[in-house]
Amino acid sequence: MLSVTIEQAGKDDAFRRLDALASALRDLSDMWPDVRDEFFTIEQEMFDSEGASNASGGWEPLSPHYAAWKEANFGTPILQRTGTLMASLTSDAADVVMTADSLTVGTSIPYAGYHQDGTSRMPARPVIDLSPANQERLIDRARQWVDSRVLEAAA
Repeated sequence: MLSVTIEQAGKDDAFRRLDALASALRDLSDMWPDVRDEFFTIEQEMFDSEGASNASGGWEPLSPHYAAWKEANFGTPILQRTGTLMASLTSDAADVVMTADSLTVGTSIPYAGYHQDGTSRMPARPVIDLSPANQERLIDRARQWVDSRVLEAAA
């Protein structure tokens, strides 16, 4: 009986590296801090621009009466009277939950929802409203992390 065996040099190493890559991509915990930090940067830009960097293109201006009162008493931009809301979306004060396969970032500031959705007496000024460009920035951060794992597995 004739038997033929074909050996491919490096096959075991290639499978080992693929297994290492698959293992690294099962748990994304190490990726989330980078994505979270990019989210914080995007949110800071949004507060700095009074919503202009959002998908909606900017927050509604304050009413003339309230704008005058706020300027006289606080002198701060829209949604930054005390800085608490902004800090809750741009820093470690944010509510962040990271697991092996998900990242949740938000705020527990009770009045955030009123600004996000508006009320019968106040227009919506969404504090989380990612533009396509900002969504791409978050995806790029994730992609960079994955790319670094691919390079590590290839080494």
